[in-house]
Amino acid sequence: MSFRPAHKRSALSGEKSVIDFKITLFDIINKMRREYIFYVYIISNYEKSTFYTGFSNNIVRRIIEHKYGLGSEFSKKYKLRYLVYYEEYQYADEAIAREKEIKKWRRENKINLIKSQNSNLKDLSDKLFEDYGISKEEIKEYVEELKKDR
Repeated sequence: MSFRPAHKRSALSGEKSVIDFKITLFDIINKMRREYIFYVYIISNYEKSTFYTGFSNNIVRRIIEHKYGLGSEFSKKYKLRYLVYYEEYQYADEAIAREKEIKKWRRENKINLIKSQNSNLKDLSDKLFEDYGISKEEIKEYVEELKKDR
């Protein structure tokens, strides 16, 4: 996904000017809602001792929630803040079935799945945010908004 500079009309002068158009995290999250891509993901804690498998239609929003303790109670309790694996699906029913399948697996099978794509079990969230052009400042602003709404 790439974002290009856009032409905008100045509200004060009425003149057309080229500005650096910055897509906000809110724009990205709203766009992801319309794209209908579904995700199955696995998050873990720092020690990689606990894993949580989840499903979302908006992985950026969901990972931010988990990272900042606004996700599920389970992820909050065990400090699951590291995205170690994810898959994309076009259809929700396929993603939900895959999530249920993975949740039934033994720990060893989950680790093997993760290592098939992420051999060092490193956190993939920074790369995910970077791919969507999301800065740490935008994440911070978004988290503050989420906290206000709760």
